[in-house]
This record gives sequence, structure tokens and C-alpha cells, in this order.
Amino acid sequence: MHIEVLGTQFNVSAYNEDHAHHVILVEGKVEVGLPDKKKQVMQPNQQFTYEDKN
Repeated sequence: MHIEVLGTQFNVSAYNEDHAHHVILVEGKVEVGLPDKKKQVMQPNQQFTYEDKN
């Protein structure tokens, strides 16, 4: 997962032992992208979740 910070307040939960990874934007903007997928710019109060099927 690729995260580019465009804002100031966000939270990332991406531990190796977890199968789901989360980005929660509080304030500003964050761009999130996965390999071979279109990048998305998040707005405040949005959550991005990626579930690793491996």
C-alpha cells in the first residue's frame, strides 16, 4: 500500500500480523493507492480499508 500525506492529521493501522489495514483521515488530505490500482484522494472523516487475502 502506498500512502502520500497531503494533510496534517491521519491514522494508519498496518501491522504485519493483521489481515486488514486502515487509513483514517481526520483533517487535510491523504492519497492512498495499491499496486496496479488507481490512487484515491481521501477527504476528512473517510476511512480506507485494505484486506490482505494472503
